[in-house]
Amino acid sequence: MPREMKLSRRQVAGLLLAAAGTAAAAETPSGIDVLTRLFQAPAANADWFAASFLAHVPIDQVNTVLATVKQQYGSFKSVSGSGRDYIVHLDHGDVSAKLVLDANGKITGLLIRPKNAASLDQPIPGTLQDHIREIASLPGKPALLVTTNGSPLASVNADAPLAVGSAFKLAVLKAVADACDARRLAWGGTVRLDPAWRSLPSGILQNAPPGTEMSLEHVASLMISISDNTAADALIATAGRAAVQAISPRNAPFLTTRELFILKADTNAALRAKWAAADTTARQTLLPAIDSQTLPAPQALTPTPTLDVEWFLSALELQSLLEKVAHLPAFDRNPGLARRTDWQRVAFKGGSDAGVLNLSTSLVAHDGTRHAVIATWNDTSALDEARLERPYAGILQLLARA
Repeated sequence: MPREMKLSRRQVAGLLLAAAGTAAAAETPSGIDVLTRLFQAPAANADWFAASFLAHVPIDQVNTVLATVKQQYGSFKSVSGSGRDYIVHLDHGDVSAKLVLDANGKITGLLIRPKNAASLDQPIPGTLQDHIREIASLPGKPALLVTTNGSPLASVNADAPLAVGSAFKLAVLKAVADACDARRLAWGGTVRLDPAWRSLPSGILQNAPPGTEMSLEHVASLMISISDNTAADALIATAGRAAVQAISPRNAPFLTTRELFILKADTNAALRAKWAAADTTARQTLLPAIDSQTLPAPQALTPTPTLDVEWFLSALELQSLLEKVAHLPAFDRNPGLARRTDWQRVAFKGGSDAGVLNLSTSLVAHDGTRHAVIATWNDTSALDEARLERPYAGILQLLARA
């Protein structure tokens, strides 16, 4: 299922600003009150932040980070701590929060990150070949492609189509970009949310009222930066399923995230088996049966890997797609495992599911050198994601120093 950006290993984007002035001697409201309100509310309110903070971090970016944290760690439980240092306790884990308030109790500084998360500033030991061998030796089916200015530095099963989770959204973004280039759509045009597009998290648009209007560019940004599934389904409908299928014919008929979730419901094992065994024509005839069902609850999804019901792309295909869309503003917010200050430009998209992990990054160095690092790992057992993410981050660090 399309879910990703686990903050424990993939620096989504902590919100950090130096405080304007000093914290109030007696915080009113208290830091615990402020963080409780921040994590319990459906969305943060700009009035809760000082103007000095919002001048550097827009409220949309605050809500992007909060939505990603909640998607991974679950619902709010409580806050502990004092002064500037707090722990936010959520259903599935804890995150640390550094908080600075002004005399009016407004936020002037905020840093949210996983509790005990390793810093990307810490060097990962090993040579490029060490990291390549580590990825190539993963159990199941790993794939890796590393290029510099289009020439391969490393290639491991790079032409093998593997399940990639939400990395399929690169194909959706390309279809939208093509439609905008052809003037069939416009980035500044509006999208009105249809209830039929409502999907499961990750994301925030599943909670938006039907009929909500927003720009096409904003919907695309949500699809990429926080992997919003409802945004992806809205864009598939807006660009047209046929347009996305033309970009990735192997995945025809191209599933929406809603359709994938329906197929992954425990109660739909028989339908899932039919889909897995069917050819493209037979799958097309199954779509009405899938689309007629209601969206399952998250707890109704099978927890075991279902690698035969997915989106399949090779590392070579992902690299090509990413390079064609890497210039778009949708990639401005989430650098993945790359440290943004190391690069002139970073474009990242990943994907994860039970038995599936993908990391796809396009990088432009300050001297203009272009790199791409694409890694995918499939296995029939649950993945220890750090086993791929650690050597992947090591490759990024070595390229930054090249």
